[in-house]
Amino acid sequence: MVWLQLWSEASVQERLQPLNEAHYRSWIDLVEGVVRDGQERGAFLPVDARAFAIRFLTMMDGLVIQCTMRSSDVDAGRFGTLLLGFAREQLLGPEATA
Repeated sequence: MVWLQLWSEASVQERLQPLNEAHYRSWIDLVEGVVRDGQERGAFLPVDARAFAIRFLTMMDGLVIQCTMRSSDVDAGRFGTLLLGFAREQLLGPEATA
C-alpha cells in the first residue's frame, strides 16, 4: 500500500518524484544485478538484463495493483504463477514454462 500512496502523491507533488525515481531505480538495479549474475554463471539466457528488470517490475506492480483491488482474475496464487511464468520464459526459454 505504501507504494500505491507514493505513486499517487508523486504524480501530483513534484517534490516527491525524485524519491519515487530513486526507490524504483534501486529495485531495477537489484533485479538487473540478479539477472546479470545468472547470465555470468550460464543459468540465464542472454537477454537485455535492464529491459528484463523494468518489464518484470512493471508487471509485478500491475499484478500488485490488481491483487490490492481484489480483482477476480488476479489473486495471490495467480499473481505468482503469472510473474514466475514470465521470468522463466524470458530467462530460461519458452520450453521452461511447459
